[in-house]
Amino acid sequence: MKIDSNQIREAFIKVAEAEEAVREAKAELANLYAKSEEAVNARWVVDNCKHLAPSDDAVDVVYARLSKAEEDLTDALRFGSLVNARKAIEACHRANEQAFVMLR
Repeated sequence: MKIDSNQIREAFIKVAEAEEAVREAKAELANLYAKSEEAVNARWVVDNCKHLAPSDDAVDVVYARLSKAEEDLTDALRFGSLVNARKAIEACHRANEQAFVMLR
């Protein structure tokens, strides 16, 4: 089978689309990782500050930080970064597959 320049151009465009999707997925996963690390770190602080008196304002701050970190992570998993990363990875896969088929 002969490949013409239009097929090459279309394959190039699909690969460029795949690269953009990878950039998007990386950004979303980096955001998700940061939220996950914040939740892990906040949990560590809570677990290691049990020696503080229950009436300390620091305890309230520590628990508020944990609560916010867990909420942010839950939202990112449910509605934000994870959903967007999956869509971007799927778009990347689709574009690469189309480029591969074009150049067969």
